[in-house]
Amino acid sequence: MDGTGNVLDAQWMQVRDHKDLIASYITERWTQFFHSEERSKWRKEAREVRDFRYATDTRSTSNSTNSLSHSTHLPKITQVADTLEAHYSDAMFPHSRWLQFIAGDQKANTDTNRRLIETYIHSRHTLSGYEKEMALLIRDWVDEGNCFVEVLWKSKTAGDDNGILRKAFVGPQIRRLDPRRIAFNTKANSFHDSWKIVQSIKTRGDIAQDILDESLSEKYRTVLMEVEQFRGYASQYSTDLGEWGDEEYSGFGTNSSYFGDGDAVELLTFYGSIYDTDSQEMHLNKKIVVVDRKWVLMNESVETWDGKPHIYHSAWREKPNTLLGMGPLQNLTGMQYMINHLQNTKADAFDKMVSPDRLFSNIEDAKRQIDGSTHFYAHDGGKVTNILPDTTILNADFQLNELERKMEEYAGVPPEAFGFKTPGEQTKFEVSERINGAARLFQNRIKKFEREVIEPSVNAELELAKVHLDNNLQVLASRQEGDVFETITPELIRNQGTLMAKGAQHYAQQARMVQELSNFMQVLAQDPEVRIHFPPKKIAMAFNSLLGGFHQKDGIYEEYGRLVEQVEAQQYQQAAASMVDQASIAQQQLDDPEGLGPQQP
Repeated sequence: MDGTGNVLDAQWMQVRDHKDLIASYITERWTQFFHSEERSKWRKEAREVRDFRYATDTRSTSNSTNSLSHSTHLPKITQVADTLEAHYSDAMFPHSRWLQFIAGDQKANTDTNRRLIETYIHSRHTLSGYEKEMALLIRDWVDEGNCFVEVLWKSKTAGDDNGILRKAFVGPQIRRLDPRRIAFNTKANSFHDSWKIVQSIKTRGDIAQDILDESLSEKYRTVLMEVEQFRGYASQYSTDLGEWGDEEYSGFGTNSSYFGDGDAVELLTFYGSIYDTDSQEMHLNKKIVVVDRKWVLMNESVETWDGKPHIYHSAWREKPNTLLGMGPLQNLTGMQYMINHLQNTKADAFDKMVSPDRLFSNIEDAKRQIDGSTHFYAHDGGKVTNILPDTTILNADFQLNELERKMEEYAGVPPEAFGFKTPGEQTKFEVSERINGAARLFQNRIKKFEREVIEPSVNAELELAKVHLDNNLQVLASRQEGDVFETITPELIRNQGTLMAKGAQHYAQQARMVQELSNFMQVLAQDPEVRIHFPPKKIAMAFNSLLGGFHQKDGIYEEYGRLVEQVEAQQYQQAAASMVDQASIAQQQLDDPEGLGPQQP
């Protein structure tokens, strides 16, 4: 090898043409999905949604092709998306105790066990940025129509670094997966049963650091060294890579731009089963990491109870014969186009009214004046006529309002978000009933998200804790009456049971139940004979269970708590009166130390 780049040595060609059968199989699956017509159509629709949502004018959207002089963008689709995100989040996470542990056997069925398991999961969420990741998932759900989440176990132990204590976190953690970087069988019976490929990107600096990390396995580091060596060859022969260099490397341009010039290193992580025809070996329920679509970096079993990875998917709107769904905004882009078109057409019409086109008939001369006006000099029969647009264009405001209202309705925005009113007089209860009826689509969607994303992921968190938690852990349980820490033990976490999300149920049912109970209390107040059959303690406990947003350990209910506080108040009053009497006696002694009392004149 002379180093001139004119001759490729045998070693370079051998590495270049290397094909691991498993790596080739995974790469083929990825590229087929990447180039599929179904995926391309979905990406086009999702891209148009993003163009409209984040546009500042129509020049960056499909509205740019019109002939209007104005380019105003009315961000209605942005407002709908932001409203949906805010209300989804508020409905699914109405308060910190939106999660409930349902015991699976008698041993686990105690108030203490339920409360401590819920506290453990809640504490991990607080420390791991759970709300931030959920906000990203909800955004994907609205913008892309699909969201993907992975549950991992993280173990970052605390340590002293130059006198500074590093942050420690041990526990399960969720991670949002970019919908554009995951492939799966869209024709499978369910996402759970499908194979999955997740694309991730590292830099060459990350690879160099991993090579030096002696804690990693020797096989892992050897593959990475081959990766770096291959890139060195590609950079050296970048001017003579031939047809191979011009071949497409989907997502990165060509082989030349990826291997020779780029700093990105692609990892494809496959989850599923593969039959290796070369070795005649069945790789069942495996996690296989492929780097550069050439080398198998890792091949290990998926360590879950059912052999499936903790990766979950939800589509906002399911489509027939495919798992790749669509979002609430994708079929609203046409209406957004119309809103922009009407607004800019109206603006153009106003311009024509301010500076109209003119028809000149028999005009001999025209002279522009200093004040901006124009003097026309015409002979007999000459005239100047303004050509004004049809004024009915001003009615576009009514069409705009109707289009905006329909967009909110079609997307399932809860009616209370934009004001819900029907003609005629209604009681507060009737209005509540109408709002609940109009919000059925919204409630259905948040229940779907809970069922497909939140509940599977939190139960995966609990499963990982059962496997990996091997030491007692102190967690902050309450801050209502001072910081209260409780101990979480591995034995506690291993109790049989499941976690259920109660946010949607709280959102849809709590307000209705409180309203019905309040109305019932008014009925009881009018009929003493009926009232005697309803114990006050049970009514108080019913209100306590419905008003669960106050976060106290046992809610706001306390048996005969008002009587206790009344006694305490009386004691404070008596103590205050006694202090006043003592102060008065002391003052009298200062004023009359002899005790003679007032003297008669």
